[in-house]
Amino acid sequence: MELSKARFIANGIKNELEQAGVFTRIEIAGSIRREKPEVKDIEIVAAPKYVQVMDMFGEPKGYVSNAGFITNLVDMVQGEKYIKNGDRYKQILLKSGINLDLFLVFPPAQWGVIYTIRTGPWGFSKKIVTPEKWGGYLQTGCEVKDGALWDCGRTIDTPEEKDFFEYLTIDWTDPVIRVE
Repeated sequence: MELSKARFIANGIKNELEQAGVFTRIEIAGSIRREKPEVKDIEIVAAPKYVQVMDMFGEPKGYVSNAGFITNLVDMVQGEKYIKNGDRYKQILLKSGINLDLFLVFPPAQWGVIYTIRTGPWGFSKKIVTPEKWGGYLQTGCEVKDGALWDCGRTIDTPEEKDFFEYLTIDWTDPVIRVE
């Protein structure tokens, strides 16, 4: 699909999701963000509003978000059907014939990590989660797991893409010029 048409559809979906009022942040990622002339799918990263749930002993048990209860998401984004419908990743075939990949950022996942990875391209994303000693861009002692950056067993806050890049062995790169 041509970039301008894909961007138009993606912006419409982003607006619909924003109006639902269950997300704190929504951004378009993938090949649209990289401004590729031909777009194969629409990728959107969204951070749902959530609350941490405690068990009867006051220990963290997990997270609950009303984003998971959007039962009309397919209709809302003018979709035909779910292809994948997980808690953190939803893929919807849109009526326009293109797929929507919706990535939900729940803890321990961090916005900066998920948004960078989902912007791509694939080869670049692979290198940013691969340690430097194995030919990647990730600092020694760090790993990406569950959508979060970990350094020696502790989660590192990466609320923005630039925060994630601080732990890479390369400088921030504009998405338009990122290469595999």
